Amino acid sequence: MIKKMIAMWGLFGLLALSACGESPDSGNKSMSDDADLIVQATSNLQNFMNEGKICDVLPMNELKTMFDVTGEVKTWPSEFRQSYTCRYTWEPLDRDAKEAAKIKAMTSDNRGKMTARDRAIDYEVSITLKQTKKSASNFVPAKLTQAQLDQQIEQANQAAAKRLTAEQKELAGDAASEMMTKLLTKNNQNQTIEGVGDAAFWSIVGGGGLNVLDAGVSVFISPLIAEDEAGDLDNAKKIFNQLIK
Repeated sequence: MIKKMIAMWGLFGLLALSACGESPDSGNKSMSDDADLIVQATSNLQNFMNEGKICDVLPMNELKTMFDVTGEVKTWPSEFRQSYTCRYTWEPLDRDAKEAAKIKAMTSDNRGKMTARDRAIDYEVSITLKQTKKSASNFVPAKLTQAQLDQQIEQANQAAAKRLTAEQKELAGDAASEMMTKLLTKNNQNQTIEGVGDAAFWSIVGGGGLNVLDAGVSVFISPLIAEDEAGDLDNAKKIFNQLIK
């Protein structure tokens, strides 16, 4: 059971790359364009694009004021392929009751339908910055036809099959293809968001996240604070407006 869980988490990471609009071997070009960039970022956010400063992009006092946080906020900076992320987490006042409710839900017949939002106990905001060559005209992914989506799923399955070991394939079984189909189908349901940055869209993969283009910097904001995605879309907009003040 433990081996299967490890294999599935490794697979999920591989498939998540494809769900972001790339094949696993494409060099992470959805949030991570080539290092040799033609377009020079002019966004002030580029000043926070290193692991030592990324968590300063959203000042702690502003975050606490914005979401009425009274307790400790923990920060987790990281870097991956020149994408810089800060993850902020804090406990809800009713954490014990919330945790008990989540555990009960995870042992129910609906556990397989639970989303990242459903499983979350602590509140969380993740902010990722990455320099990009994309412009307002091509930042929002084009919606695929069903035929194009089927082709993308097939190509992603083939790419994943090359990366998985024989043991991983045996443990994952049909779940690998099912997960790929689900992730890429969700990724094709991006919602264009008007009036935010140079261009923006909301992705429903995972708990949901706001992707914004700001003068050569790609910004990804994923809050798990509200009870639903609509509430966290509003939260993400609020956070972005704070970032560019």
